[in-house]
Amino acid sequence: LSLGTPTSSLSSVSENKNKLAVYPNPIQDYAVITLDKEVKDVYVTDVTGRVVANIPLNNMIEGNKLRWQPSKALTNGTYFVVTETSSIKKSTQVIINR
Repeated sequence: LSLGTPTSSLSSVSENKNKLAVYPNPIQDYAVITLDKEVKDVYVTDVTGRVVANIPLNNMIEGNKLRWQPSKALTNGTYFVVTETSSIKKSTQVIINR
């Protein structure tokens, strides 16, 4: 008797449930970032991986949502919002288009 290969795992379910989200995207004035509860650090990098902004966690709205208003020093272009917990780093691509 063979049980076969499982079609899903707990890790893939938990990854989908805790997805990092940023909206609106592209960003014009400000964005809302949906965070995991355990996030310790949030920052923005450019396409080369250089950190260009740190986002303070004291701008929380509605529980696990963080409001971010990009500095005028960030020109139009592609960036990555990165979140870190003690064990996981997640990133998502965003576009600033003012």
